[in-house]
Amino acid sequence: MKKISDKCLNIVKEFEGCRLTAYRDEVGVWTIGYGITNSDFKITKKIIRKGMKISKATAEKWLEESLNKKYLPLVLEYDKQYNWDQNELDALVSFCYNIGSIGGLTASGTRSNAEIAKKMLEYNKAGGKVYKGLTRRRKAEHDLFVKAVASKKKSNQTSTSKKKTEGSKYMFSVSTVKKGSTGKDVELMQRLLKSRGYKGKDGKTLEIDKSCGENTLYALEAFQKKNKLTADKICGKSK
Repeated sequence: MKKISDKCLNIVKEFEGCRLTAYRDEVGVWTIGYGITNSDFKITKKIIRKGMKISKATAEKWLEESLNKKYLPLVLEYDKQYNWDQNELDALVSFCYNIGSIGGLTASGTRSNAEIAKKMLEYNKAGGKVYKGLTRRRKAEHDLFVKAVASKKKSNQTSTSKKKTEGSKYMFSVSTVKKGSTGKDVELMQRLLKSRGYKGKDGKTLEIDKSCGENTLYALEAFQKKNKLTADKICGKSK
């Protein structure tokens, strides 16, 4: 099962700060540690009230449990659609800890990763007012979200150094995409075809639906013909 890493913890700690004596936040909610409130009672098993004090070790323990048990599951609800890598996951859990959900950010799982990254930066307001602290936090989360993990980066470098194949003649390196394919590779192909002006068989702007249907195949074939590739409606190395 996926878990958060220290990258998530570090962002949350940096922007939440740690106070070991209970205090009321800006809206009057009793808070302690790294932003822990009475909504986290299942984790703390204690009522946060005036005069309450905890140790740094307890603050650390409550934060990790809250992130992993309460907020990580909220992010993983959408992971089937995206299969997020570690950096993406860490950024989203930090975001969720601050906002309370990623439903709005992902538009209930309908936005692409690129759209999520862009939208993330817009969550820098409270009560309609832009806050510098929120702007900096969203920037930190955004930058982590779009940063390739080391293993993925190394894999990409290795693949690009290999001898070119039929698939490398395309605009990017993907698994084979053909009629009936679905998922991230199809989405990426659709976005690149759309950005280059290729339209569907219906003459309309190509829809980004992660499904390789009639309109996507039509646009792919048009791309193949224009670039003097085999017009087989298959993107990648055909088998």
